[in-house]
This record gives sequence, C-alpha cells and structure tokens, in this order.
Amino acid sequence: SSIKCFTFKFIPPLSFVSLIFAACPYFSCEEFWEVLAKWEKCSTKNGKTDTCEITVEKAGPDLEALYNEYCESSFAKVASDGSYLYVDTNPSDEDDKLDYAAYLAIKELNEALGLPESVNNKMDKTRSMDGIQTESGDGFEVSWTYHPNKGMEVTYSLTN
Repeated sequence: SSIKCFTFKFIPPLSFVSLIFAACPYFSCEEFWEVLAKWEKCSTKNGKTDTCEITVEKAGPDLEALYNEYCESSFAKVASDGSYLYVDTNPSDEDDKLDYAAYLAIKELNEALGLPESVNNKMDKTRSMDGIQTESGDGFEVSWTYHPNKGMEVTYSLTN
C-alpha cells in the first residue's frame, strides 16, 4: 500500500526540502533522496507554478491487508502502525491444543509473502528447546517459537 504524503504547489527547491521534513518526518536519508529525485522529475524548469504529487510507498508487505485476508481476531493481531502481525496457534494456552484456523493462516501467510516451503517445514519441526527461530524475506522478518502448552507463536515484522 502507499501513503499519500503530500500534494503542493511548486516552490523553490530549498523550501521543498523543508516541506519534505515537515510533511513526512519519518523519512530516512535514503527515502529523502528518492523523493528528491522524483521532485526533480516533476518540477518545472522555467520557474512557473505547477502542481506536483509525490506518493511514498511503505517498504515491505502490507501486513494489515494480509491480516484482513487470512486471519481472525481470535488468534491474530496486527500492530496499529502495521509494523508487525502476530499469530498464535493456541491463544488460550491450553495444553496440547491447536487452533487449526491459525495454523492454516500461517501457511497461507507464508505463501502470500513468498516464503519457500522450507520455512513451513522448519516451523513444523521446531521444538520448545529450539527457542526463537528467524527467517528473512523481502522487507520483512518472520520469527517463531513453539511450546507444547502454548502452541506456535509467529510474528511477521517489517524491516528497513
């Protein structure tokens, strides 16, 4: 998904630099230069006023959209800022219980995120003594742990 950061009238570049930081204080240096490059492409060369719109896209997958498509609130939650998605196969922490819908959601999420089947295999074979396991994807990280009394707990987190 993308965030419409700002729309503005063309102004001299020095004022534009200030506008970027005022409108989008969450920019990293890399993102700033990317936006500045887009600005160069849409500014006028003759100094006339023009309208320019720049759309800044979040890095990584849209975890909120994935939550809405594959998860239920009974076993999953997504951060209000969209930075992580958490799935618990035993949200009530009952001994040897498995919420099969949560288990299937994890498999569907892994597929939607383009993770190889080997990650599903690793998840299925995780033991409580293995601790937290981690794999990286394109713009995100998935970590999981397993305990017979707590089930599998999986967190998908955006990375920079």
